[in-house]
Amino acid sequence: MWGTMHKAPPRNFMVLAGSILLTVACAKVQQQPPSGDTGGGNGNDGGSIFDVYVRPTPDGMAISDAIGLTCGNGRIDTSEGCDDGNNAGGDGCTQLCQVESDWSCTTPGQPCTFTAKCGDGKLSSNEACDDGNATAGDGCSVDCKTVETGWQCRVPGKHCVPACGDGKIIGTEACDDGNTANGDGCSSTCLREPGATCPTPGQPCMLAKCGNGKTEEGESCDAAALNGLFLGNATGCSKTCTKEPKCRDANGITRACDVSCGNGSIEAGEDCDDGNQANGDGCTSACKVEMGFTCMPEMRPDTEPCMAAGNSGDCLRLPAIFRDFKSEKETGGHPDFFYLGSGTGTTATTKRVCVPNSGGPAKLNDSTARCWDLAKGGTAAAHDALDANGKPVFNATRTNGNQCDCQFTDWSHDTNGGKVPGYAMTNSPLNGLPYVAGSNGHPMYKGLVTIVKDAASFAQWFTDNTFTGNTHTVATLELAALAGSANQFRFSSVPHSVTGGFFPLDPPGTTPPPGTVRMTAGGEPLLCNLWPYWYSSASFGAGAGCKGDQYLIPPSVNAAAAECTSMTPPGCLNGMWANQIQGTFHNFWYTTEARYLFNFNGAFNLQFYGDDDLFIFINGILVLDLGGVHQRLPGEVKVDATGLATITEGGALDPVSSNIVMCGGMDPYTMKVTNATCTGGTCDCRSRTINLGLVVGKTYEVAVFHADRHPTESNYQLTLSGFTTNRSNCMSRCGDGVATGAEECDDGAMNDDTLYGGCTTMCKFGPFCGDGMKNGTEACDLGRMNTSPYGDRNGCTPGCALPHYCGDGIVDTANGEKCDQGETLNGQSDSPCDAKCQIKLG
Repeated sequence: MWGTMHKAPPRNFMVLAGSILLTVACAKVQQQPPSGDTGGGNGNDGGSIFDVYVRPTPDGMAISDAIGLTCGNGRIDTSEGCDDGNNAGGDGCTQLCQVESDWSCTTPGQPCTFTAKCGDGKLSSNEACDDGNATAGDGCSVDCKTVETGWQCRVPGKHCVPACGDGKIIGTEACDDGNTANGDGCSSTCLREPGATCPTPGQPCMLAKCGNGKTEEGESCDAAALNGLFLGNATGCSKTCTKEPKCRDANGITRACDVSCGNGSIEAGEDCDDGNQANGDGCTSACKVEMGFTCMPEMRPDTEPCMAAGNSGDCLRLPAIFRDFKSEKETGGHPDFFYLGSGTGTTATTKRVCVPNSGGPAKLNDSTARCWDLAKGGTAAAHDALDANGKPVFNATRTNGNQCDCQFTDWSHDTNGGKVPGYAMTNSPLNGLPYVAGSNGHPMYKGLVTIVKDAASFAQWFTDNTFTGNTHTVATLELAALAGSANQFRFSSVPHSVTGGFFPLDPPGTTPPPGTVRMTAGGEPLLCNLWPYWYSSASFGAGAGCKGDQYLIPPSVNAAAAECTSMTPPGCLNGMWANQIQGTFHNFWYTTEARYLFNFNGAFNLQFYGDDDLFIFINGILVLDLGGVHQRLPGEVKVDATGLATITEGGALDPVSSNIVMCGGMDPYTMKVTNATCTGGTCDCRSRTINLGLVVGKTYEVAVFHADRHPTESNYQLTLSGFTTNRSNCMSRCGDGVATGAEECDDGAMNDDTLYGGCTTMCKFGPFCGDGMKNGTEACDLGRMNTSPYGDRNGCTPGCALPHYCGDGIVDTANGEKCDQGETLNGQSDSPCDAKCQIKLG
């Protein structure tokens, strides 16, 4: 008998020996066998299997009565694989009682069951996909016959996924740049990576780059080179391309800054902050943790790679605003930027006869008592020291109003032993004035002088106005790591009054050839920095090339320099003459404004050392007041973990340790004891404590204001603790059952590194049909080429099976086959099947 057929027989199907040969004759077709015929033949030949009588099937096909009399009787007879009680094909059991593909015939005499049910999660031979549902638009068509364009249906019973990398955006894809690489803006699962913009499918994404001047994905601003410059009015842009937060209330009172999501520091009220405002990377644009992610805080130093010559490693980089002023001597000059000898007349009210050196009496020479409280200090409770624009305010209630003590001795009136050749009393700023105190043999003025014209002029120091040409310049102060001090960073100008100094507005090439006068951008002649500058700029200046003798006293000269250590006693404590020293033409008279935001999470220090006026505010409270024109002075603020500030202002700096000498200590240069009681006009320094009202986790502003208002020195040294930020590091949470970020899949607790069709413990796809590798029970796997139809003998189906074809031993009724005994037997004389898988007709 013909061999029985099963749902998935071997390809090399072999029929049993003694197969019945179907013979078709031109005899009359009978509906029933002749009388006395019990099957297997007619009554004339005694039951020969080569009976010429035939029996029609419902579809008109004629088969031998030997098969016809058994196939359809509802019993499984010899060589039958099924018998559903009829001999019709297409219902699961063929005319030859072979089981058709994708059918189950378990009970004889009963209808077969079609097992290829779309949506059951099982891939049958006539299905291209089966994702467990019969819904269109999700990758697998409603009849499971077609994988929809742009999709991949990798594992039967699991949802289809967009075919990432085909250059088309389908379904859940947020991008598709034509590849499946990570790190190029569009991930391997076609999710847009943080900071990426992917406008055109099939084209490369554009990654946001903070600092290119374009506001891109995940950025709220980008001011290019001005990133990091805070203006105090919430219009600046940070170095992470987030807007400067507002640090003042509706009344202009400085307070803790608003929470600024995306600045890379977790602040009060934020669950996370990864340094951008992009969604899909674990931390949302509202700084909330996204489902499927874990965000862990990481303490990161607020430093950047150093860029300035001489610095190495990581530095703090602080953008600052510089405003250029002309001195009172020039047309259009500002009255608070002093030039000795300017004006006319013979009184201190009509002529600039004295500029204070308010460093404190312990400094000796012409030093006078400290000129405290030029800027309004406000109160710690109100935080109201700054105005509504975050700028210092003149203190109209201070003692002596807008005046300070001043003393000036003109040691050069008689050429100072020939060190200032050609100088005479007619060159002196004191010419025409009676000696106030000239017991030392030199003309001297001593008394009160105007230090600030008025509150309005003071307010102009740190704003763009007609005196500055309504403009300003921005440059960066780079604070290098301080050797020997943990987490301390310092910017320092060279400590030498002639060869060093801080002149940020100098134009390039400030030492012109003899006879050349160079000008500032504002139209003011550059000034030779040799003393007496009002004389040397002309006599030592353009013609002589700014060269002459100078008397230097520490700290105007570095006491540790070779020129001072070789002296007796060492250190230049009594001063020294530097003969024919080369000076430099500089742009004096300017102001500096710098703001820095920090997240308060522990103790920190800051220190300043320089001249002239210096005002530093933390959270709107004046913490360092080095106001007035003076030689370089120190100031230090130590803030503990509770926000309590311990402050030292003025005095002296130890030349070895660089620590401030405590108020009441001895000045290391003059060997005089500094006075901290501020009685009788002898005040040198002071110490105080202020509660700054800082709360851990909140962000606050440090505002630094500096003014250089008088030649010939200009010095600037700022030391800050290296603040740290508590930045979020967000990662996909593999194993939570939600595929996020760069995860290809996530089956939760079912993640398995060896499971075929599963998801690994690294949330990457395990072996699956369609990965291009033959795995497990797969008969083939051509990756994305798994689309072969019936009859393609060299291809592979979506289910990683070899495509059915006539001759594979499987009866594919849906593809027109009536029988199939395999390509070896089909068409042979002893087979009922011809070479085209049809029942032989004759």
